[in-house]
Amino acid sequence: MKLLILTALIAAVASSPLTQSKSWPWQVGKDYHYNVNTFTWTKYEDSNSNGNAFKAEFIIRVLAPGQLLAKLSQPLYAQIKSEEITYNVAPSDLKYESVKITDEPIEILVVGGRVKSFKVPVGLSVAHENLLKGLISALQVDLSTFGHVDDFPNSFDKESFQGLFKKIETDVTGECETLYTVSPVSAEWRRELPNFASEEDPIEIVKSKNYDSCKKRATFFYGVPEGSIWNGIAYENEQKQFIKHTSESRTLAGKQGTIYQTDVISSVYVSPLLFGKQKAEVYSYVKAALSSVKETTGEEWKKPEEVREISSLIFSMSESMFRPKFTDKTVANAQKLLQDMTPLLQNPDQLSKGDFLAKFNILVRLIISLDSEQLNLLTSSVEIAKDSKNSAKNGMWIIYRDAVAQAGTDNAFEQIKSWILNKKVQGEEAGELLSGIGATLMPSEKVIAEVFDFATNPEVMGQQTVNVSALLAATKLSRFNEANLYVVDTIIPRLARELKQAVKNADSNKAQVYIRALGNLVKPEVLEVFAPYLDGTVAVSKYLRFQMVASLKALANSKNEYARAVLYSILRNTAEPYEVRVVAALNIFMAFPTAEMMQVMAHMTNDDPSTQVRAVLANGINFAAGLKDPRFAELAKTAQSVQTIVSKEKFGYRISTDSIIDKYTTDDDIAYFRELSYVGSEDNYFPVYHRAALRTRSTGWTEEDQITMSVTGVQQLLDYITQMIHKPDNSKVDFKFSAKDIVQKLNIKREPQDKLEGSLFLENLNQQKLITFNEADLDAFIASAVTNVQQMLKGVDVQYTKVLNQKQTYVIFPLAAGVPFFFEYAEPLIISFNGQVKVNVDSSAKELAGSLNKNLNIVFARNLAGNVGFLDTLSDVYTTVGVINKIQFHIPLNLNTVVAPGQIKLNFVLPEQDATFIHLSVWPYSTLQKIDSMLTVAENPTTKFVERAAKTVTTDLKLDQAPGVSFTLKGYSYSSDFKNINKLFKSDIVSNIATIMYQKDVALTQFDLKYIAKETKNKDITFDLFYKTLFNQKVSGEFGPAAIFEDVSAKARREEIVKRAAKGIESAEVQLYDLSTVFDGEHKVEFVFTAAIAESFVDNKSQGVFLINALKQLNFVYKQVKPKIVPLNFEQALKNKIEVSYEADLKIGSSENYHIQGKGVRSEKYTELLSKDPLAKQCLEETSEGNTYQKDCYKLIMKAHAPDYFKFNVTLEDLGNVFLDMSYGTYELFKQFYSWEQEVDTLKKTNAGVMEVEIQAFYYDNYVNYELTSQFGVIAFKNVKGLGYYPYAMAYYAPTTDWERAYNYYYGYQYMPACAVDSSKVQTFSGRSYDYSLSSSWHVVMVDESNEFKWTDLVILARRPSENQEEVYVSYKTEGGKYVELDIKPENFDVKTNGKDVTDGNLAIYWDEDKEVPLLQIYTLADGVKVFNINNGAIRLVYDSQRLVVFTDEHRKTTRGLCGQDSTQIRDDYMTPYGLVDLPEHYGASFSLEGEGSDPKTVELKKEAKLKAYQPVTKYTNILRSDDEWSKAKNESH
Repeated sequence: MKLLILTALIAAVASSPLTQSKSWPWQVGKDYHYNVNTFTWTKYEDSNSNGNAFKAEFIIRVLAPGQLLAKLSQPLYAQIKSEEITYNVAPSDLKYESVKITDEPIEILVVGGRVKSFKVPVGLSVAHENLLKGLISALQVDLSTFGHVDDFPNSFDKESFQGLFKKIETDVTGECETLYTVSPVSAEWRRELPNFASEEDPIEIVKSKNYDSCKKRATFFYGVPEGSIWNGIAYENEQKQFIKHTSESRTLAGKQGTIYQTDVISSVYVSPLLFGKQKAEVYSYVKAALSSVKETTGEEWKKPEEVREISSLIFSMSESMFRPKFTDKTVANAQKLLQDMTPLLQNPDQLSKGDFLAKFNILVRLIISLDSEQLNLLTSSVEIAKDSKNSAKNGMWIIYRDAVAQAGTDNAFEQIKSWILNKKVQGEEAGELLSGIGATLMPSEKVIAEVFDFATNPEVMGQQTVNVSALLAATKLSRFNEANLYVVDTIIPRLARELKQAVKNADSNKAQVYIRALGNLVKPEVLEVFAPYLDGTVAVSKYLRFQMVASLKALANSKNEYARAVLYSILRNTAEPYEVRVVAALNIFMAFPTAEMMQVMAHMTNDDPSTQVRAVLANGINFAAGLKDPRFAELAKTAQSVQTIVSKEKFGYRISTDSIIDKYTTDDDIAYFRELSYVGSEDNYFPVYHRAALRTRSTGWTEEDQITMSVTGVQQLLDYITQMIHKPDNSKVDFKFSAKDIVQKLNIKREPQDKLEGSLFLENLNQQKLITFNEADLDAFIASAVTNVQQMLKGVDVQYTKVLNQKQTYVIFPLAAGVPFFFEYAEPLIISFNGQVKVNVDSSAKELAGSLNKNLNIVFARNLAGNVGFLDTLSDVYTTVGVINKIQFHIPLNLNTVVAPGQIKLNFVLPEQDATFIHLSVWPYSTLQKIDSMLTVAENPTTKFVERAAKTVTTDLKLDQAPGVSFTLKGYSYSSDFKNINKLFKSDIVSNIATIMYQKDVALTQFDLKYIAKETKNKDITFDLFYKTLFNQKVSGEFGPAAIFEDVSAKARREEIVKRAAKGIESAEVQLYDLSTVFDGEHKVEFVFTAAIAESFVDNKSQGVFLINALKQLNFVYKQVKPKIVPLNFEQALKNKIEVSYEADLKIGSSENYHIQGKGVRSEKYTELLSKDPLAKQCLEETSEGNTYQKDCYKLIMKAHAPDYFKFNVTLEDLGNVFLDMSYGTYELFKQFYSWEQEVDTLKKTNAGVMEVEIQAFYYDNYVNYELTSQFGVIAFKNVKGLGYYPYAMAYYAPTTDWERAYNYYYGYQYMPACAVDSSKVQTFSGRSYDYSLSSSWHVVMVDESNEFKWTDLVILARRPSENQEEVYVSYKTEGGKYVELDIKPENFDVKTNGKDVTDGNLAIYWDEDKEVPLLQIYTLADGVKVFNINNGAIRLVYDSQRLVVFTDEHRKTTRGLCGQDSTQIRDDYMTPYGLVDLPEHYGASFSLEGEGSDPKTVELKKEAKLKAYQPVTKYTNILRSDDEWSKAKNESH
């Protein structure tokens, strides 16, 4: 009995899962027969599916523990075409066909359920090998601890057969983390396994892959936007989900080891165009169902004699499987493709229809597949067309040339090298070819090395354009390649040596190229190369140091901590030049400064000595805080945390800024990030460094399209160019105080200028272009321009065509069934302009005059082509869905441009043939495409375009109204983007471009704007813009109502409109604008808009006359009577009544006139708010001390001259239709840009024919209320958003215009800066206010001496002979030799000038007959305040006997004196002829003149200033250098 029990126990233990674990799940001596099915398919929204199906019997024979044989029986294959498929059920009517795999068995070595390796017949194809890997992977179940992941709470109990654990497991898709869930299964399992219903309850094993954590995968990817995740889940803010790939399996197995059934599903979701709500879907399903388990009987399976061992289940991938197979027809096919494409270049309208860009990419793939011998054969057949005068043959060469450049293979680069070294391609053409290499497909390290070696070849280095392009291409190629060691060990040291040599040779151009190339590498090791130049060890120009910091942008984009540290250190060094510090600030925002850094940067906006640095930090932090894209969440949150610390000072746009804005709504949109940043200039309105950058979903996190421009000094550049083409009048003038004498007396020494250097860098279309220049280059350029103009006088043929891929993205990885998924996205484009250009120069004209005739065919076409699917390796067919988005612009331009003083005339001649000006189409599709097919998607007969149930818009418009030019707009769209056309476009230009070029809701769309030549009656179109300012117009009489112009010919209407506008105004200055458009031909039509606006310095009337002559005349006139201006005292300005009267008259055709009367006033409420303004207290305190025009008062005085309440009465004979049309039109226009609260009252009405309009502006709250009352009732628009510049633009003030005041608001009062020499304070142009009282000594307010580059002399002196009297002296000489000398005293003034005195009335005018503008104008405002306008307002002096205010936007940085340097930098206004001084009395006295009447105290202060002055010193920044102690600590920490 005991023996029986013991035997039973032994048997039970031996048969338990625990004992069987080493052989589980395969039992020796058994044959397992499985029915296997695989389905792989693709689909797109609203489309059916394409794919393939495979089925067979898969028999596994267990020879011994760990040794299996497997055999496929009756394998069948079918294509799935346009069917509906669910996860595990294929269409029932598939037409399966027998497919040959192998009849021989394969040997599989396993450990338990884990596959170690297997052996296949040596002749088995890779495609069939991968199929078997997919089947074997499906049956792999490994419950052992092998490969378990340590950092997971793993558990598994063999007794209960339950557990949850994670391990690294290898299958066909990769060696990746796999989550196992082993659990019981419900009783319903019998429905799934009816043949095994009597067996023991099975267990359920579910596996899920984590592709974010893989040790090995068979993948290929290129051009994936950085931060776009395709191999896992996007967890981080800076990541976007690009491709979502999941893989799960479910296995039912017995505890004793039988695998009854396995289901595996791989699913992939991705937007074909990288953006868009619609996702393409790819599924791969494998099912293995056990049909029977039998004892092994019968004949032994014969193993193959020759085998190859497969050591891994991972998919076997090679590039060749995706390339066209080379045959003896490949070269001929490429030639045939070229022949098909070439005629399309000659007929631009056929480019999109003929699929030119798609064929170009097919050609590129063919070239990729060629070896060197085959490529040479193809090249020799095309090269003969290169120099052909036949444009069609030459076009073939261009297409081929650009396709070779895009191929990116070793053979292709060898071909390009051969062309360049043999001089078959030279200069700019060679440079563009090399630039294209930088955008090619996944170059190997060999190609990178060869491109770099080629770039540094002595023969190439002698060709500047070729050398620069090759260096940029080589360094750009290496940026995203794995060749890190080659970059660090070879490229960086070589470029460092070349930079060192260029610096030694003082070759700025080459130095800039090497700096840009080093920055291109995006490697922190570059910092070590730049360190000796940045820290001053090696002396270089400020401009080159600036370029080094600027070039770190790409490294900063990568969030490199060392780059961030370097940039922050430079920014914090206040002894660095401001330009270097500002560009460091621009880049550090891209590097995401830490919270501690951002806090310090916020404090710097309040106390940094450089205005430019304060401005860029304040603007940058505020813009960064507004970023919405999750990728910028860290930067935005850090910026938001310090916003309360940031200075509230309004710096304005003329000073340095960092404007960074994103447009983000959801991850599906073509979200963009744009940067518009610049380093402000001290001597000009334009910045010394400007960069604009744009990133989209397709360019990703760090890649971007950008343009940067930089120069040592803007005014320096302009002056240099001017002196090359213009010679000044060098005549001497005997001034009492000349600029030269003043400069000598004060010993004013100009800062030495750096040599002129500059650069333009373009990164666009996935290519880079760098143009550098210095003074010698400018000289050569001007000389070349003269030669080119001579040639262009005869006519120059322009032939330019470029074809390239501006973006390419590829992703390939295996799916469950052993087939490769692939994603391909490309943006091919063509730019072409061909024709002739001819120039005519009018040498007799005083100013620029001449004509430019261009007869050009301009074409731009671009495709967005994305396709998603898998390669059906059993039939060599790509099974795909995708989208093609096409846009094309074709402009047949026959344009003659005539330029004359005050006039621009554009004459267009329309073509004699029809032309499609704009084509836009979007094509979602599904297709089956053979690997070696030469057909495009559109040509493929299997292609089906995806249509929805209904179109959202259809149009068939004929646009051939009054002008006599015929266009048709035809098209349709299924996209919801077009449901509401009014909301399609926004005010943001970047969004509008994105709307046109990128659909949000991707759906079938096509629109064509076509020009119809036969129906066009007027083919000659002329736009004529004429503008002129007429001075001192005197026309007697009363300003009349709107009246018809009897003669509307150009000369007659211009003369008449000027007379009407100036009528009754004393010494009127009239601005005349005349725009006419003439459509000439069979039915000539002319449209005219003419306007004249008359104002006067000595008359309070302003009058305007407007004429529109089209189908009927529209005449409009207005008159306003302006209030008195109190220009220099806020207290008096508040007491001054501001009331403006308005009259207007409108006449349409011969109808009765419509009359408008109104007034504008400054309300009591607004007056009260002004008096309580936070600035008012300070202003009134300063006013009580005699200082009425410091900055606070200056702003308030202007605002005090603005009316805030307006009321108009409109009288019309028939108010009904006019009112409704005008109101609705105005309403529709305004609602595009504003929002408001709307109220309607139908009870309150006016009499018939009368309309009242009331406007109340709330300047302090930035909103406006409008109320319109008519015979129909009242409609009110409340809380309409206003803008901060409104009170300045609406003010009636002199001597600045409303436009200048508005721009001043936005440009931090640096657009038209002002300097005030007040009673005891001086406000400089740059904004420094300091205490100083003039004495009896003459003081230099401004002095600017002419030199070899600048020919204007200016002296402004002031003194105070008694306490309340100020005297002013001015001498001024123009570049044309005209001069003015003014001696201004409280009681009178004296004028000496060689300008012609044409004074007649209250406005004194001295005329510059050469330039035909006023040389000097003098007039008087309220309270005897005099204004002196010098050189047509270039210098404006406002004088009231006690103070002087100077307005000018010239002499920036070059002036010296009490008013400072006008550089925008307050710190510069402490610099005297002796150096920097700290005390204001020392600063003021430093600019005093000694001589008769000098004040002894002033002389003494001047001596003190000379003794106490100190010199500014530039101190450079240490770059990551540490002493021994810190170096040791750093090394130990690592």
